[in-house]
Amino acid sequence: MRDVTNFIKNNMLLTFVAAIVLLFFLPFYVPIIFAAIVCFAINPIYEKFLIKKYKLTKNLASAIVVSLLFVVLIPFIFAGLALSKEIVRSVKDRELYVFISKVSNFFFSTASDYGLERFQQFTPFLKESGRSLVEKIGEFLAGYFSLFVQGLPMWLLLTFIFFCTVYFFLSMGEEIYSFIKKFPLVQVERLEKYKMHLEEVCQITLSTALLTGVVQALIISSIILFSNPGFFIFVFLITFIFAQLPIVGTFPVSFSLISYYLVSGSYRLAALMAILAIIAGFSDNFVRAYLLSKKDDLNPYLGLLTSIGAIFILGPIGVILGPVLVLFLKRLYQEYQ
Repeated sequence: MRDVTNFIKNNMLLTFVAAIVLLFFLPFYVPIIFAAIVCFAINPIYEKFLIKKYKLTKNLASAIVVSLLFVVLIPFIFAGLALSKEIVRSVKDRELYVFISKVSNFFFSTASDYGLERFQQFTPFLKESGRSLVEKIGEFLAGYFSLFVQGLPMWLLLTFIFFCTVYFFLSMGEEIYSFIKKFPLVQVERLEKYKMHLEEVCQITLSTALLTGVVQALIISSIILFSNPGFFIFVFLITFIFAQLPIVGTFPVSFSLISYYLVSGSYRLAALMAILAIIAGFSDNFVRAYLLSKKDDLNPYLGLLTSIGAIFILGPIGVILGPVLVLFLKRLYQEYQ
């Protein structure tokens, strides 16, 4: 502790300027943290193949990795943007209101046909409440996705910062690592272990998220092959995005598809979609935590709770950062034991 105090006293100006510079990065902490997690996850492969096996320069190897990430991520960005614009347009043109009204009328009429006469007494009240609810849902969706579309320049800036940060961390990784070694109280042996643990937990977390996302997206979008094959890729991308959210998961996509099939009279497809939604919902809430527990002996409940809590505190980045931190904490605890 005395070494740290002396270091700060002897380098007061450096410490002060460094603290100010760090403040400049706070507005962009989400893409920076996500880029750091991605770099830790792919660094072993990056070092083993691109640097050592193919003997590429760091700048060229980093550019190749960024290009591959760009090719992978851009379709998801465009799919999310297309969905946002379509929802805003449908709300403004009242198409969404008409669709939700048809869905609610279908459920009311079906319940009346198979229910008791008592239900029919409440039907007018329920319909009126349903109309009010539909209006509020439409206003919420219009406002939320309008903000998304209006914030497109910021989203593009954050995406650009993410790619630049990945390139910087990969190309300057050794320099950053050597700089950290010079800090007081830093033990090189432990630092090596911490680096190895971070790489492993980042790999586990990202691979689990990608695997569960792909599985759920395939489950939900497979039904599109029987009805609208041309929309398979779009539904797959949107489902994959929603699959990264704990609790909510793929429910918005599956519920929308079930409602569409019911209104259009495709009852068999609606029933099949309901079954697939249950399977996808199970994998969304439990399989992710189960895979984490299997790969690193983490309690499934703790993995799920960590992801949810991290989202509330940190926002969307908590989906990935939460499991990374709890797995890393577990590794540190094992080290000190």
